[in-house]
Amino acid sequence: MKRLIIFKKENDSYVLKENGKLLFEINISDMKFNSLKFYEGVYKDESSNIELQNMIENDDRLGKYIFKWLDEIISQITNEFNEAEDDVDIDIEVENIVIPLFELSACAGNGHYMDSDVPFVEYSTCNVDADFAVKISGKSMEPTIIDGSTVLVKKTCDRKDGDIYIFSYEGETMCKRLKVLKKSAKLVPDNVSGNFKTITSSQMKNCFFQGKVIEIIPPKV
Repeated sequence: MKRLIIFKKENDSYVLKENGKLLFEINISDMKFNSLKFYEGVYKDESSNIELQNMIENDDRLGKYIFKWLDEIISQITNEFNEAEDDVDIDIEVENIVIPLFELSACAGNGHYMDSDVPFVEYSTCNVDADFAVKISGKSMEPTIIDGSTVLVKKTCDRKDGDIYIFSYEGETMCKRLKVLKKSAKLVPDNVSGNFKTITSSQMKNCFFQGKVIEIIPPKV
């Protein structure tokens, strides 16, 4: 069952409310977006299956822009978590696997995580599709991936619009989302502040794709 969250303007803020309860707000005077408060207000201990309803006046261009931005963020997070709500509890015993956990900034001279020279620690998971894990540092993928999150990665040759990938470019390992355009593609951050790098179509020719992010584990609060 979807949660209905209302987006509206109240006094000097744009707010998200659920059943009259304030979940998150953006103050119009400074327009700061606190990703941790967004996660804790909207998602902590709650379903990610959300329908966002716009209650902004038609002449409020700024409000309509913010709604569109938040709606895209929520849709992306829903797709990433792919949460299935089931009324039936099935007790299945799953055996964990152990995979290497790398730091995002760690890579060998060739920029490959799977090189034997790259330091790692062992990480236990029940996700049998994961080949390795990466500890994310930085805010370029917030609010989808919060600073300090761990992502599980599957090695694959597939490239799909909207998926998040771990890749190396000019010796630096990055985490970004693939955007496929009509005649090209690019790798972009989810953070819309403008402070983080986009990899253009021509630059992608020099990227080494290490795998696709298949699961996001937020940091413990």
